[in-house]
Amino acid sequence: MSVKEVPVMKAWTIRIKSGPNAGRWVGGHFGGGLVTNPEVQNNPPVNVTGSTKYGLWAQQAAATRFFEGGLKEAIDELTKLGYDPTSLDILKVQG
Repeated sequence: MSVKEVPVMKAWTIRIKSGPNAGRWVGGHFGGGLVTNPEVQNNPPVNVTGSTKYGLWAQQAAATRFFEGGLKEAIDELTKLGYDPTSLDILKVQG
Protein backbone atom coordinates (compact mmCIF):
# COMPACT_ATOMS: atom_id res chain seq x y z
CA MET A 1 0.00 0.00 0.00
CA SER A 2 1.43 3.37 -0.95
CA VAL A 3 1.11 6.44 1.19
CA LYS A 4 -0.43 9.34 -0.65
CA GLU A 5 1.23 12.65 0.10
CA VAL A 6 -1.17 15.25 1.39
CA PRO A 7 -0.25 18.86 0.61
CA VAL A 8 0.21 20.96 3.73
CA MET A 9 -1.12 24.50 3.68
CA LYS A 10 1.38 27.08 4.78
CA ALA A 11 0.28 29.69 7.30
CA TRP A 12 1.80 32.95 8.50
CA THR A 13 1.26 35.51 11.24
CA ILE A 14 1.97 39.21 10.97
CA ARG A 15 3.70 41.26 13.66
CA ILE A 16 4.23 45.01 13.53
CA LYS A 17 7.97 45.61 13.81
CA SER A 18 8.17 49.41 13.93
CA GLY A 19 6.17 52.45 14.94
CA PRO A 20 3.92 53.01 17.95
CA ASN A 21 2.46 49.48 17.78
CA ALA A 22 5.77 47.65 17.37
CA GLY A 23 5.65 44.15 18.79
CA ARG A 24 1.89 43.75 18.42
CA TRP A 25 0.34 40.92 16.43
CA VAL A 26 -2.31 41.36 13.75
CA GLY A 27 -5.47 39.61 14.88
CA GLY A 28 -9.19 40.12 14.83
CA HIS A 29 -10.90 43.45 15.47
CA PHE A 30 -11.73 43.90 19.15
CA GLY A 31 -15.37 44.81 19.66
CA GLY A 32 -15.25 45.40 23.40
CA GLY A 33 -17.13 43.37 25.94
CA LEU A 34 -16.10 41.47 29.02
CA VAL A 35 -12.40 40.58 29.18
CA THR A 36 -11.46 38.10 31.91
CA ASN A 37 -7.92 37.30 30.78
CA PRO A 38 -5.59 39.33 33.06
CA GLU A 39 -2.91 39.50 30.37
CA VAL A 40 -5.38 41.11 27.94
CA GLN A 41 -6.75 43.38 30.67
CA ASN A 42 -3.23 44.66 31.38
CA ASN A 43 -2.39 45.15 27.71
CA PRO A 44 -5.64 45.45 25.72
CA PRO A 45 -5.78 45.25 21.93
CA VAL A 46 -5.73 48.33 19.73
CA ASN A 47 -7.98 48.29 16.68
CA VAL A 48 -6.42 49.24 13.34
CA THR A 49 -7.77 52.70 12.51
CA GLY A 50 -10.12 52.52 9.54
CA SER A 51 -10.60 48.74 9.75
CA THR A 52 -13.46 46.70 11.13
CA LYS A 53 -11.44 43.57 10.40
CA TYR A 54 -8.09 43.88 12.20
CA GLY A 55 -6.88 44.60 15.70
CA LEU A 56 -3.35 44.66 17.09
CA TRP A 57 -2.78 42.36 20.03
CA ALA A 58 0.11 42.15 22.49
CA GLN A 59 -0.51 38.41 22.86
CA GLN A 60 0.89 36.13 20.14
CA ALA A 61 -1.91 33.63 20.78
CA ALA A 62 -4.41 36.19 19.45
CA ALA A 63 -2.63 36.49 16.09
CA THR A 64 -4.63 35.50 13.03
CA ARG A 65 -3.13 32.72 10.93
CA PHE A 66 -3.15 33.82 7.32
CA PHE A 67 -3.04 31.19 4.60
CA GLU A 68 -1.44 31.72 1.19
CA GLY A 69 -4.25 33.69 -0.50
CA GLY A 70 -5.25 35.63 2.60
CA LEU A 71 -1.73 36.77 3.44
CA LYS A 72 -1.41 38.98 0.37
CA GLU A 73 -4.90 40.35 0.92
CA ALA A 74 -4.07 41.23 4.54
CA ILE A 75 -0.78 42.91 3.59
CA ASP A 76 -2.53 44.90 0.84
CA GLU A 77 -5.27 46.03 3.22
CA LEU A 78 -2.83 46.98 5.98
CA THR A 79 -0.81 48.94 3.40
CA LYS A 80 -3.95 50.84 2.34
CA LEU A 81 -4.59 51.59 6.02
CA GLY A 82 -1.19 53.27 6.32
CA TYR A 83 1.20 50.50 7.36
CA ASP A 84 4.44 50.41 5.39
CA PRO A 85 4.95 46.83 4.17
CA THR A 86 8.52 46.98 5.50
CA SER A 87 7.08 47.50 9.00
CA LEU A 88 5.31 44.14 8.84
CA ASP A 89 7.15 41.06 10.06
CA ILE A 90 5.76 38.02 8.23
CA LEU A 91 6.41 34.88 10.27
CA LYS A 92 5.78 31.34 9.06
CA VAL A 93 3.74 29.29 11.52
CA GLN A 94 5.58 26.11 12.46
CA GLY A 95 3.78 22.81 12.81
